[in-house]
Amino acid sequence: MVVTVGDLRKSGSLEQFLLETVGQWRGSGELRAMQEAYRYYLGENPRLTNLANRVAVDTGVKLELKPAVAVYSDFFGRITRQHIGHLMKLPLAFEPFEALGALGRRFNFTVKSILQDAYIRGVSWGLWNGAELVHLPAEAFIPIYDDDSMKIVKGISFERLRAGDVWHYYFYEADGVTRFVEAGQGLRRVGEKSPYRYTFREYGTGTVVESLYVPPVFPIFALHTNEESRSELTLPLRTQINAYDLLRTAYIDETLKTRFIYWVIEGYGGNVDELLKIKETAQKLGIIANRDEGALSPTTIEPPHNAHGKVMRELEGAIN
Repeated sequence: MVVTVGDLRKSGSLEQFLLETVGQWRGSGELRAMQEAYRYYLGENPRLTNLANRVAVDTGVKLELKPAVAVYSDFFGRITRQHIGHLMKLPLAFEPFEALGALGRRFNFTVKSILQDAYIRGVSWGLWNGAELVHLPAEAFIPIYDDDSMKIVKGISFERLRAGDVWHYYFYEADGVTRFVEAGQGLRRVGEKSPYRYTFREYGTGTVVESLYVPPVFPIFALHTNEESRSELTLPLRTQINAYDLLRTAYIDETLKTRFIYWVIEGYGGNVDELLKIKETAQKLGIIANRDEGALSPTTIEPPHNAHGKVMRELEGAIN
């Protein structure tokens, strides 16, 4: 999804532009891909969940394909943490050490958050407000490009503190940020455009704004994982994780469903109720019946342990 200053000019108002742009972003395939990658990072498997909830229809009878238990791996989460941990193994250092204070106390932590966000979602955003680095999560930030140079010249972010709360919108420009809040079907501007940082000084008559920080260039930058700005959850990696999770789920599901003794009833006529009575009697008394050339014998079914294990080991080696 590419948004330009020209799109802003065509809009009836800034409030309308914000609502329409954020609405398009929320329904975009890019955002869905980011959200799916994040679920894999959390140790979930949305593809396997969707498969488990599918319903097959055979001769008008709905057959649930949901297993007794779904087992997910944490491959993508572990790979992400290992890679980001390796990159952050030697945090940025300055000589003299006091120079680090000019970047803010949480500078290294914020850099790690930006790196991790980009690794999972393909791109992440940072804002330098003159005093510290701020992370703008990829799922909630929309860049606005210049029509000619395609450089980022403005931006939109949105957030809400808790589920059910109203949404807050922020419109970033080179000289400051304007905040809006949901109001019915539209937006309400909250105050005037604010600079990215104030400098205050206390006097006897009160607090006075001494200076305002106006960045020399637009203060928001992008960190891309690759040229395509795609998640490191690549198609080959995702399909391998899906196959591993599906095999492990099937393996455990088969083990749970075949841990019982099945009674093979041979040579008996009658309806289902009579067969159930024979089965219950055999289970209670431990009797293997033999009447009128009929037979009742117990048997068990073993899942294919070796085949499952071999394929899962091969997949695990390919993923790691």
